[in-house]
Amino acid sequence: MKNIIKWIITIIAFVLSIVVTISIHNLNIIPNKYIIIGSIILLILNTIANLLLFTKKIIPKIFSVIIYILIIVIAVFGIHFAYTTNNFLDQAFSNTEKQFSLKYYILSKNEYKESELNNKDIHYLNNIGYVNDAIQKINEKFIVNMIPLEDPEEVIKNDVFLIDETTIDLLEDSNKIKMSDYHIIYTIDLNYTIEENTPVNTDAKNKHYYNIFVGGYDFSGYRMDMNKIVTINTETNEVLITNIHRFAYLEVPGYGKRDTLSSMGSYGINNNIAALEELLDIKFDYYLVAYATSLPTLIDDIGGIEYCSDKEYTTYHTTTLDYKDDKGYKVHVKKGCQQLNGIEALTVAREREAFYWGAVERDNNTTEIMIDILDAMKKPSNLSNYTTILNDVNGLYVTSIPRDVITNSSKKILNSKLTITKQTIDGKNGTNKIHFSNTTGAVQYVYDSSKNEASAKIKALDK
Repeated sequence: MKNIIKWIITIIAFVLSIVVTISIHNLNIIPNKYIIIGSIILLILNTIANLLLFTKKIIPKIFSVIIYILIIVIAVFGIHFAYTTNNFLDQAFSNTEKQFSLKYYILSKNEYKESELNNKDIHYLNNIGYVNDAIQKINEKFIVNMIPLEDPEEVIKNDVFLIDETTIDLLEDSNKIKMSDYHIIYTIDLNYTIEENTPVNTDAKNKHYYNIFVGGYDFSGYRMDMNKIVTINTETNEVLITNIHRFAYLEVPGYGKRDTLSSMGSYGINNNIAALEELLDIKFDYYLVAYATSLPTLIDDIGGIEYCSDKEYTTYHTTTLDYKDDKGYKVHVKKGCQQLNGIEALTVAREREAFYWGAVERDNNTTEIMIDILDAMKKPSNLSNYTTILNDVNGLYVTSIPRDVITNSSKKILNSKLTITKQTIDGKNGTNKIHFSNTTGAVQYVYDSSKNEASAKIKALDK
């Protein structure tokens, strides 16, 4: 009977060792050499434990039990790791928002009913093609006279007007309009499939060189205030992060107009992608769009980050998840390295007022904080918090990057040290028409020399 129990223990440990090896191998993210090393160690432990278990002496038997407990713990942890990671990989990649949504409103300071819209003059901002879709929906229901204007401030002076949610946000931000002063007579919901409007390379799975557009919306959810190009070569383990100013004033293919990256992003990331492809003569393979409000939870769960600064400053913004800087507290950053919690890291990432170069230094800061987060996630202490961290990461972004691109790239990257370099595309500050309209705002005219140098460095990684 005792020998039967011993054989049962031996078989269970051996089977668990096989299951964990297969489970981790099937993830396809760990290089084979590490899996082979791990399986050999488990085989050796199983062999030693088996030999000790069937001796007649008590002390070797005790050691065999300890080894079997170790094997079972390793196997259970490994299987849990594989299961959790597999679920994360299924959910966290190719998790694009299937639709880009845009609302248009017919507004008035008078409380008209829908039925009273017939035969009225409705003024609208004739800035982008989406407005034609809104007008079509209006004409299907009402008999109205649509009057185009080029300036949103002129549009809102009229009794009844059509306006989209992103223009409202722009006007509210500059104190030109208060939505509370207006009555919503009619709402038009426009929905577009992102995949149809966003160019990405569907044949990039077997490549070793990728260009990824990384964007980030501000708290309003409309303006694309972070624009980065992440270029990766998985053969040489090189990563190049290219920052470009949110107010970079670029041609927007398909519109015959120029606009800032921030403003054009209000109408979909396909605009930012197309504009940067034309500017730098490159093609994006994938995109990733991050949401700032999810960042503090992730950073807190990984135990904060170590952030290093070459200057001392106090943030203009406070530790809030909105624009109300009368809440929270300002973050004082010392010269050198310091520990930041989640909301402090987000506040530092948002900061530009404290810097001479403003948003340029903010772009550099966000890159540093991205790297700091990756470094913090490598800490062994985070293994016990692994599932929570993956859940946090999963809610941080949407992306068109497929699972198999991530797994194949991870196997290559884990084989050797990763080299990360940064560059910034510079330009001259000025003012011009933004938001596809006659609205005047801050812009940055990109220097040709800086653009060309940046483009050359991006292309140089394709080797």
